[in-house]
Formats: sequence, structure tokens, C-alpha cells
Amino acid sequence: MTAMTRPVWEVIDRRTLLRTTRDVEVSVETVQLPDGRIIDDYYQVKADDAASVFAETGDGMVLTIGHYSHGARRHCIGLPAGRIGAGETAEDAARRELLEETGYAATEWAFLGSFVRNGNQGGGMDHLFHARGARRVAEPASGDLEDMEIGLMTREALRAALQDNRIAVLAHALAVSLGLLRGGKPGL
Repeated sequence: MTAMTRPVWEVIDRRTLLRTTRDVEVSVETVQLPDGRIIDDYYQVKADDAASVFAETGDGMVLTIGHYSHGARRHCIGLPAGRIGAGETAEDAARRELLEETGYAATEWAFLGSFVRNGNQGGGMDHLFHARGARRVAEPASGDLEDMEIGLMTREALRAALQDNRIAVLAHALAVSLGLLRGGKPGL
């Protein structure tokens, strides 16, 4: 039996405990496992999906954003990223966030994958993209809560930042890792 054909857990009951105006929902489920066991308090977190962009300029520099991450409780290096709006595709959100947060637009786009934030509690999906040919076309206008410092890093410096834990947000670390693995391959 492969992982894809194994029985799934059955949700017997679900109660919403908290729903916020920022589209975060916490619930508790009663689930039945394939072996018949019942778990009465399996907590789930639902949040908006988000898009993150590993964006490279024509000369191979990677766009980064220095910012305070309240979840990590520290300043760190990140990537252009943000929530996917209602009626917006993940790629549309990625393009919008790149432009809003950095003032850059890119000519080539590749989808790197979609990943759940937490394998047990959910927390939403992060959709990752690799953009190449990024160039400055406008002033940044993100309207985000945090002060952001736009930077350009070499692949080597970004790899070092990843290894030194200066990239604290998991989706950004994964997008950086996948972007570095892709290399400068032509024809995204």
C-alpha cells in the first residue's frame, strides 16, 4: 500500500473555537483514525493562503526584504510575499506582492509548488514562485505594518543567510532553497 492509497482520518465532529476578522479560524475536531481510535481534541488552524517569490534580476541578484517577523520575534531576511486576495490566483498575488513590496516586475515566472504550513494543524497553503528578469518599474508601496529594507543578494550570500538561520520564515526558507536548487536554468 502506498502513501497515496492509505485510508484517511474521518472527521466525526468539528467546532469552531475562534474566527477573526483577519480570516484566521481555530477549530477542534473529533477524528477517527483508520484503526478505529477516536481523538476528541485535534486542533486545526485555518488561515489565508499566501504566495512567496524568489525573484532574480537579469544579472542573477536575488531580491530580498529585511523585516521584523513577529512570529519569529526578530528581524530576518525574507522574500516578497503576502496573502492571496479573494478571486486572485496564486501567481497574480505573487506578481502583485513583488511589485507592491519591491517596485519590481519580472518577465519569466515558474511555479515551484504549494505546501501546507503545518502538516498536523493546517494553517493555510504557501504557493512558491521563481521569477527571473526582475527589474525596477515603480516605487514600493506595500502598506504593510512592518518597515522593510529591500536588498539584492548573490546566490552565495543567500545560501549563507539560509544556513545561518537569518531566514526565519519557513515558506521563505523553502522558496530560497528551491530557487537555489533550480540554479540559473534557462527556460523556467
